[in-house]
Amino acid sequence: MFKTKLTAIIALVLMLVAQASLTAESKSRKEIDNFLKSYEKTVVATEKAAKSNNMSSLLKLQGEALKLTEDLEDFEDSSAWTMKDSEKYLELTNRYAKAMMALSNSTPSFDFGSFSF
Repeated sequence: MFKTKLTAIIALVLMLVAQASLTAESKSRKEIDNFLKSYEKTVVATEKAAKSNNMSSLLKLQGEALKLTEDLEDFEDSSAWTMKDSEKYLELTNRYAKAMMALSNSTPSFDFGSFSF
């Protein structure tokens, strides 16, 4: 009788541990999806701001992009992070870099050579 109860308790504990593991995994997947969606929104907003040369928006968006880049470390270590996630992140990062390059090419440069210090 005792052995049967002990076996049932061990089985219950193992089921609960497995369920907790699956719940944590799906939560991580959801967090990764939310992270990539947030990053994409920031990239789209950056592309729009760069197209209209909106410098104040770009400065704000650079801060958001930096925070998201820092958050990436937490997600890359997750077992739920996939190669597809890496590809999406790389595609978004390339779009972000292109928007920033377009902006730097469209802003007038200043010639410091005309001044003597």
